[in-house]
Amino acid sequence: MVNPLWYKLLSLTSWLTIFVVFPFEQHRVLAQITPDTTLGAESSRVTPNVEVRGGLADLIEGGAERGANLF
Repeated sequence: MVNPLWYKLLSLTSWLTIFVVFPFEQHRVLAQITPDTTLGAESSRVTPNVEVRGGLADLIEGGAERGANLF
């Protein structure tokens, strides 16, 4: 038979991991927007440092639509 203390320690460790460790773990992604001219007149236009949804961002307008895809 398994010791009940083992279950309590396992439960405590699990809760501490979920509510103490995970909230402080941050996943960040950084990307570089590089416009090109391969699409000619359908190229996207990138405007840096524009206010979008209350913060500064790069605004991407235009582009070539092919079905549900935007290039």
